[in-house]
Amino acid sequence: MDGLILKVITWAEDSNMLRGSDLKTEVLKLTAEYGELISCLNQNGDCRDGIGKCVIQMVIICRMRNINLNDCVINAEAITDKRIVNRRFVMMTATQYLGGLNRNILMREDIKANMGYLFIYLAALARVFNYSVLDCLEVAYNNLLEKKGIMFDGSFIEETDEKYQTAVSILKSKKTDD
Repeated sequence: MDGLILKVITWAEDSNMLRGSDLKTEVLKLTAEYGELISCLNQNGDCRDGIGKCVIQMVIICRMRNINLNDCVINAEAITDKRIVNRRFVMMTATQYLGGLNRNILMREDIKANMGYLFIYLAALARVFNYSVLDCLEVAYNNLLEKKGIMFDGSFIEETDEKYQTAVSILKSKKTDD
């Protein structure tokens, strides 16, 4: 999984996600992805892409904070609650940790605990549906690669957008100036 996380980080750097966005925007995206995941789960759909997209956003957020997602997970305590196999319980608990993460970002607090537990509960949700987190991350990453573009002034501009070349030129000139 570490290799795939490194690919996500490389994609985020190449797409200017880390410099062209901010933590609040990325946490908002994570919250939106989580909402889409819950909607998919309520419709009994395949939720691998949704879980994977949440993990991708978490990797980006961790990178922006100069922390490692694995360190967040290692610092979280083992979950012993027997309800971990109940999808509604897992969804509600993950939602609590997502809310805590939002608060951490707004208050400029440490995000490791909430990030670690959110990941653990997303992994538990994957297990409820007989998926692995790696499988979910692979599905989302492969779908992500289909969308070519860059982050510019807080917006993702796809390669097919007429503004794309202008944005690329501006970003290249900024890198040259740095």
